[in-house]
Amino acid sequence: MTLSTPLLATVALMLLSSSSATFAADLVVLPPEEVPVAPDFLDWNGPYVGVHLGWGFGGDQSFRADCKCGPAYDGDAKVGLDGLLGGVQIGYNYQFSSNWLVGVEGDFSWSGVKGSGSTWMRSASDGVFNTKVDWFGTLRARFGYVADRFMVYGTGGLAYGSLETKYSYAFKGASPTRRDLLSGGVDETSWGWTAGAGAEYALNEHWSLKGEYLYINLGGGGQSMTNSNGQGFSSETDDFKFHTVRLGVNYRF
Repeated sequence: MTLSTPLLATVALMLLSSSSATFAADLVVLPPEEVPVAPDFLDWNGPYVGVHLGWGFGGDQSFRADCKCGPAYDGDAKVGLDGLLGGVQIGYNYQFSSNWLVGVEGDFSWSGVKGSGSTWMRSASDGVFNTKVDWFGTLRARFGYVADRFMVYGTGGLAYGSLETKYSYAFKGASPTRRDLLSGGVDETSWGWTAGAGAEYALNEHWSLKGEYLYINLGGGGQSMTNSNGQGFSSETDDFKFHTVRLGVNYRF
């Protein structure tokens, strides 16, 4: 039997349509991939607490010893300081526009910042100063510029700390071979000022990382000491000062 041309065309069209429908049914249409979007950062407003770790350093603390034995036993010493420090901070931020912020922060640091120095005396062997910052803290204002998650700021205010100073030297006694030891020490809490700058980056709505530099000046003043033999001297430094660099983590409520 011979098929007519129109019939052949009709059969071919039906086969082609069936194949196209089967192919289309086999296709799986995947939804567009969703790209995760970081949540918007709101602002820096509110209270926060944190911890920090850093290094303290400073050089040429000027100490002078005036012996009650007479001017021949007087001397001067230069003491350099350095050491590890760490502590806690608490504060409050108020962001009053999209780009500006004011705040207040208080902190407290346990300190290993210390140093020693010696001085030559005309009628004695070398005298030795040993000094240490046992702990210190600050209470500061902060003024910052904000760019979304990033903030830079200047800061300054009150500083306080516990200073421990010891001094000793051996001076000539009644005979050329005799050396009498004169030594003493004093612990005191001193008050002064601090100033510095820092930067902080918000990881999310609550956590941020900070880096900070502070210059700390705890003032000076006289210190009188007397050894067990009743021999005494006084020592003083005009400005007990050092620098700190610190890294920290803050949690905002």
